[in-house]
Amino acid sequence: MKAEDVRKTGADVVATACPGCIIQIKDALHRFGVKAKVMHVVELL
Repeated sequence: MKAEDVRKTGADVVATACPGCIIQIKDALHRFGVKAKVMHVVELL
């Protein structure tokens, strides 16, 4: 599960170019209690 993988890394930010993935990852991280921020890659520029 991606949310579990993110939790294991200790990452503060997850970046993706896929708007659908942003929604799904945000939801999964919220359900797992992971505080990482999910951003579109353009937001990092």
